[in-house]
Amino acid sequence: MVMRCCVNFPMMKFSNLKKKTMMKNKKDRFTILSGISGIAFLFLITGVAIPSSAFSGSNSSASYLVHIPVVSYLPGRGGIPSTATTLVSHSYSSSLFSSDKVVVLAGNQSGAEDMAVSGGYVYWYDFGSGQLNRVSESGGPVTTLLTVANYNHAAVYGLDASNGFVYWGLGNFSSNTSYLYKTNGTTGTTKILYSASGIFGAVGVTVAGKHVYFISKSNIDKVKVDGTGFQVLASAPSPFPWMLAYSNGFVFWYDLSFGYVGKVPASGGAPVILSPQLGNSGTGYNGVRNLIVVGGEVYWTHNNDNNNNRSLFAVTTSGSNFTSLYSIISGASLFAGVSYFKGNVIFAGPKDIYSIPATGGAPTPIVKISAYSVEVFKKHVYFAAGNEVGKARA
Repeated sequence: MVMRCCVNFPMMKFSNLKKKTMMKNKKDRFTILSGISGIAFLFLITGVAIPSSAFSGSNSSASYLVHIPVVSYLPGRGGIPSTATTLVSHSYSSSLFSSDKVVVLAGNQSGAEDMAVSGGYVYWYDFGSGQLNRVSESGGPVTTLLTVANYNHAAVYGLDASNGFVYWGLGNFSSNTSYLYKTNGTTGTTKILYSASGIFGAVGVTVAGKHVYFISKSNIDKVKVDGTGFQVLASAPSPFPWMLAYSNGFVFWYDLSFGYVGKVPASGGAPVILSPQLGNSGTGYNGVRNLIVVGGEVYWTHNNDNNNNRSLFAVTTSGSNFTSLYSIISGASLFAGVSYFKGNVIFAGPKDIYSIPATGGAPTPIVKISAYSVEVFKKHVYFAAGNEVGKARA
């Protein structure tokens, strides 16, 4: 989880950041940025990680080893996982929640947060074990594609999947370096598509067509899925861009600090802010997809720490009809992931996964569970909820 507090600092500089470790309730991985009398502070608590050795050089496709359960770890090399000749599978017994419509696909997790559903599989990162895992959408054995070495010294800030590959971004606290990875969803073979200094160099990873879109130190960037063609689409269009979504030739972004959304042409160009500023102190979870674009509408969750409002918002892709679809006041508990199904917005609330009409109205609980990520695929809502990954009928 990441908490970002910015007090009247329109454009903060990363050079002014200071680290400190903190903990907070069940969902206890977060970062706080605050501005006080011209000084910015960064508080980090780690939950997911990368190997000890830093990789240098942007846009490199070099591949070198970290720990995989069936492959020996090569000390001193660090970096990314290589091909595993044998993958590790775990058989979890399926169980039920309060409804027989809900099935656990993977239990015994220790921090399942970031998740993507693609090609008949559910992929997720478990920050408590450092494992990138996969399970069939219909259930069965869980396959560990790779395990990140020294996983308690970094965080995953975004994960997406397409055409049999998983794309994910990771910030290494030890080396103060970020990596954008591409992992084969069958073999676990992994390569670096991009690397940068700083821990926020591969945030909000989103794949569309032949490109991977991501945030690197407040810039909105893209690179081809083969690692070539790096391009900056927008240079620091807002104080702290945190999540991306692609739709109809535009890349949309959510700003964690100010709570608003904007868009920039996917080919590059002038960024446009679409919604009002919602305060200057926001909180969110690492890499959880809290922004979606459906048709001509943008939907997102925002957690305002100025007034403890936890909200679901909507605005058109042209920037009109800004609407608060649902809002509550809550202290530690947050709104998280967002998805969409047949005219309803699906979102993860503090204690339940809800469905609410896209035009507004009362939310209906779907699953009584505190989830991070949610994604609708083939009439089911898939969710990552810390200890479990599961699905429910939408």
